Amino acid sequence: MKQIDMDVSFDALGVLNAYNYWDELAYPNWISFTQNPSARNAFNLAYTLWHILDWINLDKRHGFSGKPIQDVRDFFEGDFPMLGVIHDVATLGKHAKMTRPRGGVAGITASFTGVVMYLGPGGPRSEHPSEFTVTFNDGSSISLFEVFKVAVDYWDKYFKTPRE
Repeated sequence: MKQIDMDVSFDALGVLNAYNYWDELAYPNWISFTQNPSARNAFNLAYTLWHILDWINLDKRHGFSGKPIQDVRDFFEGDFPMLGVIHDVATLGKHAKMTRPRGGVAGITASFTGVVMYLGPGGPRSEHPSEFTVTFNDGSSISLFEVFKVAVDYWDKYFKTPRE
């Protein structure tokens, strides 16, 4: 299945465009995080909430076609500064440290609230639902859940706005 209205034309696992990316990847990752707020689900959600910018950049209907990705990032971070925090969470998940921070994040802590055990092939595995706290360079803090909630609300409103 080829992508629709995109500057590229190849099969991306059936994901057709930025709207489809939001509906089939990012929003379902939000649902997973709300049901099981584990590190796995937090990183997966952060990756999709940040990298949706790449899809918007290539989806012709969003007005960024042919522009450098940095222009897209600057536009959306100007409109929604919390996006820089999403970047920092995604970067932490990718690199295990803050590289090129954009959101002023000094650290993220986890307070375990439980354990989920998986029994099956490969032996038992576990993950820990947690309450995550984002601390900023100025010493202030916010719940990662709240960061994600505001981001999901922002993107949901954005994608409900018709574009030609």
